[in-house]
Amino acid sequence: MENQTIIDLNLHLSSDTTALVGRDRGETLAKKIFTPKVAGIPKELEAKYKVIVINIPPRIVSMNKSYFLGFFEAIIQRLGRDAFLSKYIINGSDYIKNKISSYVEAALLKSSQGEILDVD
Repeated sequence: MENQTIIDLNLHLSSDTTALVGRDRGETLAKKIFTPKVAGIPKELEAKYKVIVINIPPRIVSMNKSYFLGFFEAIIQRLGRDAFLSKYIINGSDYIKNKISSYVEAALLKSSQGEILDVD
């Protein structure tokens, strides 16, 4: 097993992007990055590398929860909190790094939005 691989989001984002928002956009970027032609599906990368580093360019000052969940939710649910946090290192602005823990917790919630809000 190799030590680490780096996924540089700068290579996949528009040069004028400063914020990452929207679940669908997160899902789209994950599909773009984790294709066999580019990097391999997450399970293949996880088997090959001890650590997967995701570098978010400095110009990206914000990533909302929806985007994060679109990109990482399935991975977090499959690996669990601790394995995800030890396998995936996310480098970005201080704001983004400070939000990661709560976003990971949100990915682990099994309740529907209606159940959380106590509505039908």
